[in-house]
Amino acid sequence: MNRSFYPLKPQATKQNMRTGLFFFIFFICVQLTNAQAYRNLLSGNYPYDTIKKHIVKDQSWVPYPAYKERGEWEKIPEKLRSDYIKEGENYLEYNWKYIPVSHYLEFTKSGSRTIMEKPYRENIQAFEALVLAELVEGKGRFLKDIINGIFYYSEQTYWGNSAHLSLQRAGAGLPDVLEPTIDLGVGKVAVNLAWTHHFLEEEIDRVNPLILKRLRFEIDKKVLTPYYTRNDFWWMGYTNESVNNWNPWCNYNALNCILLMEKDSITRSVNVQKSMLSVDEFMNYYKDDGGCEEGPSYWSHAGGKLFDYLELLYKGSNGKIDIYDQELVQNIGKYIYRAYINGEYFVNFADASAKLKSRPGTIYRYGKRINDSIMSGFGAFLAKSQHFGESAFKGKIELALDDLFNMDEIKNAKATEPLLSDFYLPNTQIMAARDQEASRDGL
Repeated sequence: MNRSFYPLKPQATKQNMRTGLFFFIFFICVQLTNAQAYRNLLSGNYPYDTIKKHIVKDQSWVPYPAYKERGEWEKIPEKLRSDYIKEGENYLEYNWKYIPVSHYLEFTKSGSRTIMEKPYRENIQAFEALVLAELVEGKGRFLKDIINGIFYYSEQTYWGNSAHLSLQRAGAGLPDVLEPTIDLGVGKVAVNLAWTHHFLEEEIDRVNPLILKRLRFEIDKKVLTPYYTRNDFWWMGYTNESVNNWNPWCNYNALNCILLMEKDSITRSVNVQKSMLSVDEFMNYYKDDGGCEEGPSYWSHAGGKLFDYLELLYKGSNGKIDIYDQELVQNIGKYIYRAYINGEYFVNFADASAKLKSRPGTIYRYGKRINDSIMSGFGAFLAKSQHFGESAFKGKIELALDDLFNMDEIKNAKATEPLLSDFYLPNTQIMAARDQEASRDGL
């Protein structure tokens, strides 16, 4: 299905962007009249006027304590506080790793992405550790290195992976500074930076207000403007190409940046709706039974990332945009425990591994939202088996905080191992059975 929007150029002016937004609203109205063959669970249930009314205009929707609310941060168990601080201390005076041209070009020469991605990942890990340590400790010890990281990223041409440069018209090789493109990595870095801006804006502005002025410029240039003005990224689902887990993942990253950084209310509302239309394409593609076509080890990046997106939308609208009662959304969640065998083993297929460590916090919260006690119990079960909360939660700042501030509830919830007798997903064509329900004996 061809989904063409008003063709704004990437270097569009603000006036052209505003004009394009109104054309986009017109497109939405026309598109919804032709949506009978599609579920369109988001855009079909929440028209623009509803979105404009309910999307929170500031950051009051954020569920985490502000940096200044030291009493809330000090409630974190001492062992975890110590872990976060020690992890951050590992990166004091960190030397931000430069990625040379040859590292980017290696992918086109040999197909290897490792030489570029190793320092890339190390920089991300350092930044996340420094920010989380500063949030937990609250003494300003890590600010200098955080600011150095912000300026490092501000000076970087491209925040993504060398293997994904085929998104640009110039093709793979080197990033084109005149055509910012959005891949998984660009979004990940942008979200970390946007949350840092949210938590530490006052503290960083005291050092020099130009630091965050530059950061806002870079997030706008690298993420917001290309997201607002383009519709031809394949993962958006507006072309005839099918979508995969990149769709909810990239839209989740974009939605974070919109809710945290966009000040114009019309631009904010229209592009929240643009993300909803795009994620509708992902859900429209999904089979009714909720099976993950890429296998269980991809669920965290498909169904799990859909939950991250829907939950962010739920928070950003104070619970007014809510499709957790939809059967498809429920089936997508239930898939992960239906495919469970025992231990770390799941019913695998395609290129998915048979063994995986699932995300306990995500599974618990997903199950709670869809009122499925088996799923939430499975999340609590995984939390116990993975020693959830015994060491610092790592990774993207906001997802680590989700686990941190829901930790006690998850650890105290009733744990249930979902040893189902059988399951059959007719659309995805997956079936499994065990000899005895509620038993690990036999298959």
